[in-house]
Amino acid sequence: MNEQSWNGRNSRALSERRSTRTLLTIVSALAMTLGSLVAGAAGASTLTSITLGASANGNVVTLNKGEHITVDLANATWKFSTVGNRKALKLASLSITKPGAKTGATHICLPSNCGDVFANYYALQPGLIRLIAERTGTGSAMLHWTVVIRVR
Repeated sequence: MNEQSWNGRNSRALSERRSTRTLLTIVSALAMTLGSLVAGAAGASTLTSITLGASANGNVVTLNKGEHITVDLANATWKFSTVGNRKALKLASLSITKPGAKTGATHICLPSNCGDVFANYYALQPGLIRLIAERTGTGSAMLHWTVVIRVR
């Protein structure tokens, strides 16, 4: 075997080893990236969504960053506000349903305050914030509702 053919084979072998190493590096990087994406998706599935109603009045609720909370109060005349770390929680939407919107749901009420109010919030960052709902109507029903939200 002459020196030129030996150098040719040696450089091909060296080139194949480099290609194999490069391919292994790329495959390893892809595996780590996919692994972190799967772990992130699994972590996202553990986030909860909770609903608070009239019975939650006066409670302290702990949420993790990214979790969703819905306040569902009967009567359409509730006005919502917050006190505390406003960066901890964000109001995403506020909506009112009318009687009959839920299957079989009908009740007698004054035209100005029929329905349920829904306030949807998202936990953004650690902190404490108090959710407050005050009813503008009159009557014997609850007029003030408050819950402390602790985001960790």
